Amino acid sequence: MPLPEPGKYRNKQFRCAEYTNPKAAAILWRDKVGREEWGIKRWDAILASKYVRRFRSPEMGVFVYPTKSGGHWDIWLVSWRLSPEERFSKCFSIKKYKTWEAAELAAHQFAQAKRSELLMEKPICPNSIVK
Repeated sequence: MPLPEPGKYRNKQFRCAEYTNPKAAAILWRDKVGREEWGIKRWDAILASKYVRRFRSPEMGVFVYPTKSGGHWDIWLVSWRLSPEERFSKCFSIKKYKTWEAAELAAHQFAQAKRSELLMEKPICPNSIVK
């Protein structure tokens, strides 16, 4: 969510476990905060333009992030979805790859391969491309 101050954004996550319809909840939140920050007329003008990024489909998401195990950071996790109901993940640990950097590199390489695989299975949707 862009804010009036240049380079500032406000973020909030909407997980399926917390919301029955995360996309609808995200749109309501975006519009509420947008009207508070920008004013009703300006926010409606922003929505009418193409400055606000459309929501991406959860079907094509592949994410890489570090996670804690036993209280310290030692695992890189790659997670992806084939559909809203099907969630998958793969761990890359320091125990297996010997160093934090090697585990990170392996996770990012796997994520790139998974993204390519997912793009090969389904045609690219024009709404998922952000300029």
